[in-house]
Amino acid sequence: MRIADEVYASLLEKRVVNSEEMGQYSRKRFGTGYGYFHKQYVQPFLKAGKLLRVKRGLYVAVNVFGGPEPDRYLIAGKLRPEYYLGYHTALELHGCAYSAFGSCQVAVRRDAYFRPFGFGGVRYVPVVHKDLKTGAVQVERSGHRLWVSNPSRTLVDCLRRIDLSGGLEECLKSLDGLRGVRFRGVEAALDVYGEDILRRKTGYVLELMRNNSPYYGGLKDSELDRVASKIGKNPLYMEPGAKSVRSERWNLYVPQNIEGMMRGV
Repeated sequence: MRIADEVYASLLEKRVVNSEEMGQYSRKRFGTGYGYFHKQYVQPFLKAGKLLRVKRGLYVAVNVFGGPEPDRYLIAGKLRPEYYLGYHTALELHGCAYSAFGSCQVAVRRDAYFRPFGFGGVRYVPVVHKDLKTGAVQVERSGHRLWVSNPSRTLVDCLRRIDLSGGLEECLKSLDGLRGVRFRGVEAALDVYGEDILRRKTGYVLELMRNNSPYYGGLKDSELDRVASKIGKNPLYMEPGAKSVRSERWNLYVPQNIEGMMRGV
């Protein structure tokens, strides 16, 4: 096997590779850094269509003999060393997203922020977080490990940023099929943010799901009461400006058609 073929095979195995990984490979294989590797292999592979440039320092290896399309989740998982895939992207990875979306949301630290960009019809969007550990778990994707928010944090994150979850109806219909939500995990995620409105929305939606979805039947009244005990006295709105009705338990005005959004799931 020619050296170039060996290098190409190693890139195909990774599928998505960044400049740091290329530099590590080059130092181990050739005793030299990324500059040499880029000139000797990356540039010729780009010209031959064996590599696609996603953005500076990030590439997709293409099987010229036929193979799968670039995997958006693997690309998203190589954008930053510390991250998790969240919001609608997490719903997709957990297999419960009601609709397909053309974006990937990547939770990152402020000092690791990147400009949103598009590649292959997908838009990659950073979301700044202080806590990337609570509720982050690894899942396998095409033989690779990716960090994603677990079901409990996914639920809380989606309710906190409904705009990143496809809007309220898409969010609710997706959460309806989300398996594995655990109350202790929900509490831990709520404590990350410490936001009154988020506790109310989460409590209300958990109660709504318990009444409508088979995946939330294990929730206890005592657990919901623990969330309710931490909410404020002044009423708040789930969606300001929407025609709303008041939920007494959660002291929250919710859209009057919210239960109708669950129909057809």
